[in-house]
Amino acid sequence: QIIVEGIIPEGYGLLPGEQDDEDAAMIKVLQFGRCGIKSIVVSLSDPVWEAHATLWCQGLSALSLFKTKRYF
Repeated sequence: QIIVEGIIPEGYGLLPGEQDDEDAAMIKVLQFGRCGIKSIVVSLSDPVWEAHATLWCQGLSALSLFKTKRYF
């Protein structure tokens, strides 16, 4: 239901008021190839990553509603 209704949970840095300019401009350099000599720069604010982050936070938010016994 969280996903279907498009609810974005608060406190995960996904809502507009939760991000500052530094967060919005985050990039990650991914190295690949033999010995990691090639690299690609990925903007974490790209809509593709934003959708994955939203889905992950929706799941985490839903799981946090369950009370569980701690085994560790």
